[in-house]
Amino acid sequence: MIEQRKLTVTLETVTPMFLAGANKQQPELRAPSIMGALRYWTRAALGGVLGDKNIEALKKAEEEVWGSTNGTGSVRIQVVPTSFAKVSVDPLPHKTKREGRSKPQFCYEGVPVRTSFQLVLSQFGGADRTWELGLVAILLMMTYGGVGRRSRRGWGSLLIKEINPIRDTFVSKKEKEFLTVLTDLMAQGKMTLADWKVHRDWMREQALNVANDLCQSLNLPQDKADIPSRYPLIIRQDQNRIVDRLDTRLTNNPLSAITYFGEQEHDFLMSEKQQNPKVFDAFGYAKGRERWASPLWVRVLPVWDSRKKQKKYTLAFSVFPSDVQGSDYEVIEKFLNEKFPNAIKVRP
Repeated sequence: MIEQRKLTVTLETVTPMFLAGANKQQPELRAPSIMGALRYWTRAALGGVLGDKNIEALKKAEEEVWGSTNGTGSVRIQVVPTSFAKVSVDPLPHKTKREGRSKPQFCYEGVPVRTSFQLVLSQFGGADRTWELGLVAILLMMTYGGVGRRSRRGWGSLLIKEINPIRDTFVSKKEKEFLTVLTDLMAQGKMTLADWKVHRDWMREQALNVANDLCQSLNLPQDKADIPSRYPLIIRQDQNRIVDRLDTRLTNNPLSAITYFGEQEHDFLMSEKQQNPKVFDAFGYAKGRERWASPLWVRVLPVWDSRKKQKKYTLAFSVFPSDVQGSDYEVIEKFLNEKFPNAIKVRP
């Protein structure tokens, strides 16, 4: 099959990234791990259009882009790693600091900060819409999340260093727009908090528009999800339960941002547990074989401090509708209101 499009995106780690293959002690830059993240954000966008009841329809749309066990999709990825020296990282730096220990109780082996690698996307067949949704998945990953273990707590945050559209036989208007945004994100160190606010609001709408176009082309029935839903979704309206905020506290060190968040989360949980013993559940939990990932995504953003004319770092918070009770959303809202009162609300 003829390769229609090819795009190389050079990424760089903002915070240490915890990825591994069969040997969990050996960090490894792996395409399956990146693909897992891209599928996650693809489903989040599609779910905002198809709802959360018709899983077969969602699978069909996802297969068009990334494929399945039944066959390959039209968009494929390759990760071209660079050599790096693995680093031992304390995954709970706030706990080590609070307890006054000179070294952590345990460490994860990870990919160090400022490690660059290439993510290569290629399209073989398929319509423009499948390629566009592949680009949307990258943009969502770069906007809201990270890659690897503990990516919901700021680890594995990435920035774009360079993009190179090697081959582009058929260029759609929407693709040109997305490539422009990817190019702008190369200068993430130059994006102010105001720039990020505009981008995050724009990104949510674009993700839904592209997902909608693909679903219509496949004649898939659209529906609205029940809120709260069983799955993380990107939707336009969520009964005021969408959390998307940018902290105004800037720091020179991305790891300091993660440590600060951990301290605030710990203090909040300790202060609330007496009156609400289930407060921990709102932030994710692991009880025996039962596990629930935190609905709160925390990403470390490089931002431009226009006053001091230098790059700094801050925290971005996102909660997408998922299988948590309304009271859990209220707990997260209370946490952010109390511990990050000056954070910018991207959406009211």
